[in-house]
Amino acid sequence: MKLKEKVLKWEKLASMNVKRWGLSAAVLNGTIFVFGGSDVNYGSLSSGESYVVSLNKWIKLKPMKIARQGHSMVAHNGHLYSLGGYESGYLCSMERYDPFLDEWNDVAPMQTPRYGFAAVVLNN
Repeated sequence: MKLKEKVLKWEKLASMNVKRWGLSAAVLNGTIFVFGGSDVNYGSLSSGESYVVSLNKWIKLKPMKIARQGHSMVAHNGHLYSLGGYESGYLCSMERYDPFLDEWNDVAPMQTPRYGFAAVVLNN
């Protein structure tokens, strides 16, 4: 018998509802979330959406409290955290998103404003 090789190829899926760049994305419980970024006129966005694989569709979500681009997002303990970025200046603020309530809440800010950085969760 000969093992058949799988052919890897790109597949076109649904486009996001909002054109954006400089966004931040994270995966939580198997769902892709994107928030913020910049629009085609370089304005910061607060909007967000999640991708539903079974429907091949992006669903609009409650926007962040602060429009951000160049920020970072991490998933931790059932929540998403949006950190720093840029709006009318560099940001040190941080927000926490609850996907079950579709709600954002402020959490303690970072000590230093940051833009264009990476964030990860390590050892909880």
